[in-house]
Amino acid sequence: GIASDKRLIGNNNGGGRRNLVAKTQQSITHGDSNGSGGSFAGGGGSASVNQSINAARSAKQSHLLTYQSKMAKIRSERQNQKLDAATFHAEAERMRREALAMQRQLSAKFAKARAQREAAIKADR
Repeated sequence: GIASDKRLIGNNNGGGRRNLVAKTQQSITHGDSNGSGGSFAGGGGSASVNQSINAARSAKQSHLLTYQSKMAKIRSERQNQKLDAATFHAEAERMRREALAMQRQLSAKFAKARAQREAAIKADR
């Protein structure tokens, strides 16, 4: 019946697939050009595959080196910016302290002058 036909078709396809796999493996192993191996047949195919793998590996390595050099440059720039910022803040802090010291001196000078004025006013009375 219909079920047995489907079973036969399934078995035929499976067997055909097994034969195709066996033929492909045989052509790869023996380097036959008869099989469906195509570019994989013989030593030329594996050299091409190795060349592709090596090209990918070298491109990846090149990209990694480029990325690392960019990151090193960015780290260096950030470090220089940090040093510049630290120098700027140190200078700003020094100037702030100088301004406070001048303010204290002027305040002391003003207080001394005021005390002298008040003493002179008291002496005139």
